[in-house]
Amino acid sequence: MDHKKIREFIDNENYQELLPFVATIQMESGDIYKGVIVNSDKTMISFIDLSKIKDNKDLYEFIELCLDWWWYSSRHIPVNLFFPKESQYYMQRYVTHIANRINIDIKGHQVSLHDIVKSKKFYRKNISLNSRN
Repeated sequence: MDHKKIREFIDNENYQELLPFVATIQMESGDIYKGVIVNSDKTMISFIDLSKIKDNKDLYEFIELCLDWWWYSSRHIPVNLFFPKESQYYMQRYVTHIANRINIDIKGHQVSLHDIVKSKKFYRKNISLNSRN
């Protein structure tokens, strides 16, 4: 795909099949955002807002980074933790909304740091790493 047409592609409703990590977030106020969710829980949602990435080439590179994250990670770890150095530039477009989750409609992939910490698998890994020292 040409980087000049990436924004038009994301604005199209059919992007979800090729870019499943891009979520559509509709707030109670009616504002609609498209972005990659970094953390989502009961009281807030944090995401990288794609509309704040003004340059199409930067947007294309971010989408490429997210595709690598999507196919090479477990998808439970946010893109900014999986690729900390590569995503540092894009974290300037990081947005957090504190609101009741009942009033937010999210379509797309969600990542929750709370779920990662609470999972037994995470807990076992933490114990095994600490016991070897």
